Amino acid sequence: MLDSDQKNLHLAEIWHSPLKDITGFVELSRSLTFKAGHGLPGIVLHSGQPQWIRDVAEHAECPRSSMAKKCHLHGAIAFPIVAQGEILGVLELFSCDAHAPEESLLEAFSGIGNQLGQFIVRKCVEQNLVSAKEAAESANRAKSEFLATMSHEIRTPMNGIIGMSSLLLDTQLDSRQHEMVDAVRQSGEALMTIIEDILDFSKIEARRLDLVDEPCRLDSIVDGVVGLLQHKAISRGVDLKVEIDPNVPLALKGDPGRLRQILMNLVGNGIKFTDHGSICIKVSRVAVPEGAPEQIEISVIDSGIGMNEEQQRKLFQAFSQVDSSTTRRFGGTGLGLAISKRLVELMGGSIGVVSTPGLGSRFWFRLPVREDSEAEKQAENELNAKSHEESLPPPCAYKPRLLVVEDNEVNLRMAIMMLEKHGFSADVARDGEQAVDQFAARAYDAILMDCHMPHMDGHEATRAIREIEASTHWQRPRCRIIAMTANVMDGERERCFEAGMDDYISKPLRAKALTEALARIHVLEPTKEPENISGWTEEEVSTSKDAVKLLADELSVEDTAELIENWLKDTPERITDLEKLAAGQDQPALQRTAHSLKGSSSLFGLTHIHSLCRDLEHLAESDSRADQPFLVAQIRRGFATAEPSLREELTHLRTTTITS
Repeated sequence: MLDSDQKNLHLAEIWHSPLKDITGFVELSRSLTFKAGHGLPGIVLHSGQPQWIRDVAEHAECPRSSMAKKCHLHGAIAFPIVAQGEILGVLELFSCDAHAPEESLLEAFSGIGNQLGQFIVRKCVEQNLVSAKEAAESANRAKSEFLATMSHEIRTPMNGIIGMSSLLLDTQLDSRQHEMVDAVRQSGEALMTIIEDILDFSKIEARRLDLVDEPCRLDSIVDGVVGLLQHKAISRGVDLKVEIDPNVPLALKGDPGRLRQILMNLVGNGIKFTDHGSICIKVSRVAVPEGAPEQIEISVIDSGIGMNEEQQRKLFQAFSQVDSSTTRRFGGTGLGLAISKRLVELMGGSIGVVSTPGLGSRFWFRLPVREDSEAEKQAENELNAKSHEESLPPPCAYKPRLLVVEDNEVNLRMAIMMLEKHGFSADVARDGEQAVDQFAARAYDAILMDCHMPHMDGHEATRAIREIEASTHWQRPRCRIIAMTANVMDGERERCFEAGMDDYISKPLRAKALTEALARIHVLEPTKEPENISGWTEEEVSTSKDAVKLLADELSVEDTAELIENWLKDTPERITDLEKLAAGQDQPALQRTAHSLKGSSSLFGLTHIHSLCRDLEHLAESDSRADQPFLVAQIRRGFATAEPSLREELTHLRTTTITS
């Protein structure tokens, strides 16, 4: 094939019969480079025509003639591989026999060379397309990973800023302090809005934004937007109104979150650019030709400053502002309308604006109607559920036992303070491994689990907890695990649920979302907890006393007292070793430690601890790690309940020694 500089030929590939040894000819061919006019390939490159040599072994101009003769190669044909008039390379054919040239055969080889050239070009194009596709997919993956990382890294400190300032506002502050803290909170909220816009736009650009398809109520979405923005409208002296045509179907199927986002952008813009008067959200059916899909139109009509035609042309473009001067009155990134346009188009609709300077604007968007009877049923069920809840007695007074798992110190303190503000207390764990250990050792109704942590993240910790719960030794009800994540990329919620989590709240933490998640926790009353989880029964007390008495008879009272004292001193350290080794890599060490404790506990008739150590020993032997932390936690509880009885026996033995 031709070198990259298109001047010389070199051997790219060779095929030959395995029955014939032509090793010397192959090695010589690989070592040579053929320029135009040099050797058989060079002659073809120079002439651009097929060449036939009757006996290459006798051809003086061929640099491989001597080696061809040694390998018994004689007849030779070579023809150019051509594509679009350019020679890509030369194909040589050698025979053990010498043959006279045939013109018709040379013409046939010329045609074959052209076809090979086209095939090679096509394959190169296909390979380039595959490489380009793989590069694009890799770039998309990198972009998605970057967006997910940025979402988490930005939201994490913002969670602390917004959360802590909100909590501070509920403390005793003078008017000036309150004003300054509120400014911090509002600035944080404004920055969070900008971040959300940039992340949404980036997801759309990367084609990583997927719409959900679920039943929803159009009137509920509109009412929700009004409820969220009503205070802003009132603060500007603007009346916010809603008009929904009775003929508009309210039970629809679609993405309620994104529909709400579009409306929030349009109504928020209306409030921003309206100093007095009103803003009306109007929902109506669109007249369409017979047979065409039905559509609804949602309009946001304001009595604000309006726009001229040139300003309207700048709308719906990313990072574009109607007034881009340094003295502009109104802030914003210029992404809100661009995102709204992309979202509407993703939903199969269209969006536009009609505006007159000084008279106001009408922003509208149209969407295809997809009615859904399930949404109607859902609304009825919610209404019935609400009336049923009103008739129920007050909820259980018991507070859930909570564990907060968070590696960021500020966010951890903020979560604890927010819980305390609403009357909840919680234990804390600073990574996934610590969370699994604490879960195995204590009873919790729910865990607030951060997803992104070092060592063991929230997903891994959740899977480990679910494995413990699946154990035959587990006696407590399923613990509700609530994901707390700053990653709001598509698919994160699904990943949390796949890992075994039950609920999901995003950062920055909001009091409403947190309390709603806590309200869904099933609290187990203290009286309903599994009793006697330590296994220390009256029968075990009796067995232990009998075993101590037997030891005193077989050895001596003094030796037995010394054995008990040493066991009580050493066992906590051994249990600590078990906790460090459980579910770890050094399973043989875990097996040895469990075996040792098993033997020593049997001396004093501690059958429950003995059986737990035996089970742990078997798990370590088979490298079954899921249940190990739970068994170790039970061993520690067993020791805690056995210790008072053994100390009582120790006191009794010492008294007996003094008396005798």
